[in-house]
Amino acid sequence: MGRGNGPLRRVTAHYHAMLVGGVTTAFMGVVYRILQQQGFPVHTRAARWQVHLFGLGVLLTVAALLVAASAGLPRKAYLGGGHPWQLPFVLLSAAAAFSAAGGVWFLSSAAGALWSSRRAPVGPAVPATSPGR
Repeated sequence: MGRGNGPLRRVTAHYHAMLVGGVTTAFMGVVYRILQQQGFPVHTRAARWQVHLFGLGVLLTVAALLVAASAGLPRKAYLGGGHPWQLPFVLLSAAAAFSAAGGVWFLSSAAGALWSSRRAPVGPAVPATSPGR
């Protein structure tokens, strides 16, 4: 919170949780909704698991910032300080792995829905020509 020398200082991590986690998750949900509304195949159970995986990565990022700040490490340099244990580094590594896996899963799901779709085209119909003309 403040700059005091109290035993427990916190790194504000609300922007990591809200901007990175909240906004990205909202965009993922919007993409899935638009794909469904346009007739593309969306596997809702897989989409739900994908969002949870990404959210777990964001949650671990915030936890790592909290743990690092609780140890008294300086803001934005939490991995560079001298501390007796590597918990912030382990949490951030796990956060990166979960978030990246969730992000790749999202991209592959959205691209797969677009590429494997067998729906009719949305544009104007093209008149069929007969082979004898």
